[in-house]
Amino acid sequence: MRALNVLKYLSNPSTGCNRRVLLPFYKCLVRSIFDYGAPVYGLTPKSQLSILDPILNAALRISTGAFRTSPAPNLYADAGIPPLNYRRLTLASNLLCSVLQRPDSSVHQAIFETPCYRATYRGAFTQIINFVCTSLSRKIVYYCLPPR
Repeated sequence: MRALNVLKYLSNPSTGCNRRVLLPFYKCLVRSIFDYGAPVYGLTPKSQLSILDPILNAALRISTGAFRTSPAPNLYADAGIPPLNYRRLTLASNLLCSVLQRPDSSVHQAIFETPCYRATYRGAFTQIINFVCTSLSRKIVYYCLPPR
């Protein structure tokens, strides 16, 4: 990934940036790529979503200066960034809330007001709704360190 190479270049130990500069770069360069289309690709099986986790962990290790052997939950807590599955859940719920708040929009009408035989996007949005509901019904454990 090109964004990881940029982070590696910026995190050079002798002339590079510190973590206060690298974490915003991580959010701009890496997390924006993961966020794009997250409510849609979040519906794929967990076995395929787990392919994305090592890329995110590598970017966090570069940004925070952590060792390669650092556990992933410690990386998330140290950086103050939620894991990727919680980020996808947040983005999916934000999408549903924004669609539900605009009943005059064509997206709202296509999903909630058209008959089932005419709705083309209804299946995808019902899967997103089910994904958010089942994820919220589980116990969410998120480890966080106090701010410095």
